[in-house]
Amino acid sequence: MPKDIVDYFVNIKRPLELREDVLTTSNDIILLLKRTEKIKSIRQQKKQVLDSLKTQIKDINTLNTQLKHSLPRVRYQKDPAMPSQQQQKVSTAYVQQLKDLQKAIVEIEDKLRGF
Repeated sequence: MPKDIVDYFVNIKRPLELREDVLTTSNDIILLLKRTEKIKSIRQQKKQVLDSLKTQIKDINTLNTQLKHSLPRVRYQKDPAMPSQQQQKVSTAYVQQLKDLQKAIVEIEDKLRGF
């Protein structure tokens, strides 16, 4: 054999297993790259949606301030005409109505549990 020729071949133990490992690893890398590209596209979509929401919120805020400025200013005062006894009667009647409603709800629940 001449001295110019260099031998580049190396003896590999279990070449089939090594090929299989290299192929599965490269396949895993390809899947990871696909996932990262999908994540990048989702992030881009998220950024676009958030940007559009920010502009919509700014528009809503400007419209809200315009609405506030266009409405007339009115002061609200409590009605002093209602005496405290009438307020008590209204509140006791209101409490009684609430109790009646609670009783009715309990009766309906009991009927439904019976079925």
